[in-house]
Amino acid sequence: QTLSRMHNKNIVAKVVWEELISTPTKEMLDRVVGKEKKTGIYKITEIATQRCYVGQAADIRARLTQHIKGTLGIQSIADQRVHHAMAETGVQNWTFEILEICGKEDLNSKEKYYIM
Repeated sequence: QTLSRMHNKNIVAKVVWEELISTPTKEMLDRVVGKEKKTGIYKITEIATQRCYVGQAADIRARLTQHIKGTLGIQSIADQRVHHAMAETGVQNWTFEILEICGKEDLNSKEKYYIM
């Protein structure tokens, strides 16, 4: 009942992010991506079903963070099915990986290659 009266509905999601999810996310991204900015193609895979999402990013680390925040309904650049799927099954049930590092000029063609 209190949540329904809140003006800023995202506040709970933001608290959950800050208190529970941001540190494990940063640690996972350190392992998968590293700390430096990388441009390229990435893949997010649901462990149980192996269904996956392939995407491109000028900054893979930042984009994967946006995807994870998207599962909470905060800081998402788009309402994507992958966010709903990750929210439904839990982010911990998905893997994140870099498929290829490439220049910005190659992102579109490389993403199409990996999707096919």
